[in-house]
Amino acid sequence: MSLKKISSENFKCFLEKVNQFPNLLTIHHSIDTEIRGLFPCSTHYAFEGKWENETIYFVYRKNIYVTPFLFIASTANSMKSIDELEKIFQNFFDIFPEIKEESTFITIGIAFLTSTFNNWYAKYFNKESCLEYQTYLYYMNEKQKVKAKNFYFPLPKGYYFDENISDNDSLIINSTWKHAKKGDYEQTRAKLKYLPFACIKYKGEPVSFEMNDPSGFLNHQFTIEEHRRKGLGLAVELELSKKIANIERTPYKTVELFNKSVLENSNNSQYWTRWDDEDGNPVEFLFIPIFKN
Repeated sequence: MSLKKISSENFKCFLEKVNQFPNLLTIHHSIDTEIRGLFPCSTHYAFEGKWENETIYFVYRKNIYVTPFLFIASTANSMKSIDELEKIFQNFFDIFPEIKEESTFITIGIAFLTSTFNNWYAKYFNKESCLEYQTYLYYMNEKQKVKAKNFYFPLPKGYYFDENISDNDSLIINSTWKHAKKGDYEQTRAKLKYLPFACIKYKGEPVSFEMNDPSGFLNHQFTIEEHRRKGLGLAVELELSKKIANIERTPYKTVELFNKSVLENSNNSQYWTRWDDEDGNPVEFLFIPIFKN
């Protein structure tokens, strides 16, 4: 098979082609972000390849403030031939050599693709494979989007939603993120400026909040310790989902496997559908920080 780069002039036609959920959620929303100019702090590059009756997609997101992201997705949930998949990765490197020069980037997608890429990359550069962060992916179907749009939760006394986010608010929000590193404060501030978010304040300060990544997934839901067990987390999650649905996008999120209580709540939620395979088993979805050296 051969891979081809999709020109930005063809992104609108490409967007219709990748309107397949949940498999292509990251690809679709990344390109939708680029077409609409929703997030001017990044640029997206798209690639498409076919093998047998399936299609594989890569979207490389070059960020101004943080490390690049590489999304890998496919119309298939599995692939028998590792050799064939490794040939595709080699083809990707051949037509997009820029990625070989990056010292680090984050690879995101279904495990059979991203884990294989991780191992292939390690062989390519004669190094160890990188640590993989396992999650399950949850998304809203059309009925669940309607439920989210109709959701109403009366906040406890003294709490209120606020759209006005100061630089200090951005600093507070970013400081609570355990994965924060160089450039993430600026990235957080940009996401709060350009993309949908939900923030509950108490006495003028953010106490519960959640953002939206340029690729569409809900990002960094957090409630300050002393304000927990009041329903604020659910309130910000559904307020944000409502905003996303209102701009004709599909809310989706990932939950790390160690977070048992959130997994259980998401599995039992009327608002979320877990991405399962044909046998009803959850599909493993990985985040892999790739390091060249």
